[in-house]
Amino acid sequence: MQVIHDGIRLDPTVPSVEVVDEDWAINPAQHCLQHEPTRTVFRIGVDENKTEGQPVTVLDFSAHLVAIGEGCALPSASEIETLGRAAIALYLVAFGYLRPGAPDAAPMPNGAAAVYDC
Repeated sequence: MQVIHDGIRLDPTVPSVEVVDEDWAINPAQHCLQHEPTRTVFRIGVDENKTEGQPVTVLDFSAHLVAIGEGCALPSASEIETLGRAAIALYLVAFGYLRPGAPDAAPMPNGAAAVYDC
């Protein structure tokens, strides 16, 4: 898969990521998320240099911009970074690695604007 923009990670100095769930579509089989308004597709992965047996943290996940809709403009570098971080947060929530809000909150994105603590 061709990578257009590589290596976006969560910023450890920023404790949360604001996301509008309804703007995103998730393809769990490919570990990809598409941001519908910009038609950008991000693939989520884990640092390949992790030592086997070591715990994985949210900072080990990265987003790679791998596609953009035909005829769509490439977003600015800062917007790509913001979208990539949002994709990581949604991925972690969708797969149960993070739980937004209260401990009894549903782990899946629900289409509402939400802030995910990372």
